[in-house]
Amino acid sequence: MSKTRGNPRRVLLGLGLLLLAAGAAAGMLLGGGETPAVVQKAEDMPPLDTAPLIRLHVTTVDGTESTLTGADLEGLGLWTTDTRTYWPDDEGPFSGPRLRDVLAATGLDGAEAVRLTAADDYSIVIPRADWLDWPVLLATRDSGKAIPVEDKGPLRVIYPRDLDPALDERVYGLRSAWMVERIAPAPADAVTR
Repeated sequence: MSKTRGNPRRVLLGLGLLLLAAGAAAGMLLGGGETPAVVQKAEDMPPLDTAPLIRLHVTTVDGTESTLTGADLEGLGLWTTDTRTYWPDDEGPFSGPRLRDVLAATGLDGAEAVRLTAADDYSIVIPRADWLDWPVLLATRDSGKAIPVEDKGPLRVIYPRDLDPALDERVYGLRSAWMVERIAPAPADAVTR
């Protein structure tokens, strides 16, 4: 028998942590321990001066191409998140339409996955589960202002990292593209892992 197996301090510490976790879960289920809202509908934001400069080139499932401006994107509804990103000193709050709303407006919401391509040709593929499971943003604003190219703008993917511990995984950092210029359907087997 090892010395640590019957150590009363470790047993009590383990039980205490288990009870703490169970109590927190019960409080959340019963509504007593609400978690902070990570993504909220944005209200009363003035139009961006630079909205005409923002362009998202979209290729639909049937190959049709179109371009959305910043005004088009923000017209889909603005959401705000004040969440950690995957880079140090990368503060928000970030605002923009939800990716699911952009995809619905462009007919890509039925795609298995979508490929986003940045101005520097960085390309990532996001699976449908991401935009269905989480309120992923296609951010047009940082702290209410247009995001300059020098600060990863004018369009960037923001996962609500503080919403779910699963979003701490490295893959979501890889999928958090910035300087996004293009979006197109992609097969599920091309998903960035």
